Amino acid sequence: MAGRAPMKSKRGQEIGDRISMLPDELINHIRSFLSTKEAVRTSILSKRWRLADGISALPDALLTPILSFLLTKEAVCATILSKRWKFVWASIPILDFNDYEFFKNDTADESTAQHYVKFVGRVLSLHDAFFTRKFILCCELEHKSSCIQSWFSATIMRNVEELDISVPDSDSVFLPHCLYACGRL
Repeated sequence: MAGRAPMKSKRGQEIGDRISMLPDELINHIRSFLSTKEAVRTSILSKRWRLADGISALPDALLTPILSFLLTKEAVCATILSKRWKFVWASIPILDFNDYEFFKNDTADESTAQHYVKFVGRVLSLHDAFFTRKFILCCELEHKSSCIQSWFSATIMRNVEELDISVPDSDSVFLPHCLYACGRL
């Protein structure tokens, strides 16, 4: 497939990419109206646009607290934005799991529930922070109390300071004994 011929003005002069001629501030303002996926696609269009990304230049010590403001699923997904970010999410001090993010577009069928359970388990197994400031679990999955108990145990081993838990009333969730011995909680 042949490349596109450059656009020409009425006088026959080549016209370049007019958007790339805009000031960085205006380009970034325009990109702020785009979804993350669309913004990533635009960075492929021009080398100059790729260089306009200032967040990728931040050190991990600043990036991890920024990512911790996102739901854990979003923080993990954000790692596709940069190769350097691939494992930065694994050090975020706040783990926020909300199963609504998994079920908002789907019905709560067993396969989606299993996907959610695997996701939380995988994140907890790969999360390498020695210290977890906060563990948030908003989980409407019924009959998954054994999974929830194992998630608590994994979190407590990371010296969690704060637990924020919302589980269905119909499920009996017993808190692990190690919870009562957790010094930072």
